[in-house]
Amino acid sequence: MRILFLTFFLLVSNQSFAEWKYTKGSLKDDGKITERTYKRYEEIKIDGKIKKSKLTMTNKVLSWKISKNYKKGNNCEPFQIASEMHISTLLDKMYITNECAPCIDQKGLCGRKLLISHFQTRESFDYLKSGREESKWHKELEEDGGKILSMDKYDSVYRSIHIAFGNREMLMIESRKVEYQNQIYPTYRVAVGKFNTKNRDVLTKISNFTDIYEKEIIMQIEVLFSRIYDALEKPKAITISDQEAKIIFASHVDATHLKFQTRD
Repeated sequence: MRILFLTFFLLVSNQSFAEWKYTKGSLKDDGKITERTYKRYEEIKIDGKIKKSKLTMTNKVLSWKISKNYKKGNNCEPFQIASEMHISTLLDKMYITNECAPCIDQKGLCGRKLLISHFQTRESFDYLKSGREESKWHKELEEDGGKILSMDKYDSVYRSIHIAFGNREMLMIESRKVEYQNQIYPTYRVAVGKFNTKNRDVLTKISNFTDIYEKEIIMQIEVLFSRIYDALEKPKAITISDQEAKIIFASHVDATHLKFQTRD
């Protein structure tokens, strides 16, 4: 069996988020969570046919009634939860925790993404151009008698956790589950990404992915995934303790852990 895992870094950066247009009248606020819906159009492939279709994204943040961000002109949310959909089909579930602190050169709050997590379904790779290579690998695996398995209630076939460290680096962990010859193979891989000095949303370099085999590290990764799942269902910001971060950062030789909550 040829198992080729491909590199995907699929965060919603400020640049890509600009492609989404706010859906007028979609604002909801229950005093705890503020929810907005956005839309964009993209060519997608379904049943072998490519056509331009509407995608929607629901974005949830802490209610402005609690955060006061909008009244004070602040621009940093402690957490964001987004669901990307094609009609009623979930493509990607995203969770982001931001570090928010007073801006140095302007009013309000500034920050950076400390933790980004994606839970992508099979359809996200089959439908979207950005996932075609992974989709091709899924089909090759199936032709060889294997299966790519879903891992949660969202039917995710790809999960990722990205954790910021240093001035412009991020630890990138990805997870998949494969069945082959009646055996199930959970896989965990790690790499380090570096970002542009001026624009921290632009990925400029990524190391090769290496497999994670250490049971303690895998167990800690799964504990973090469990907490993210909980935050997706009960929206909130999550933190990683210093000890937890030390264990996870031991997964890559070039990842230097000093303290998880570190500002530039």
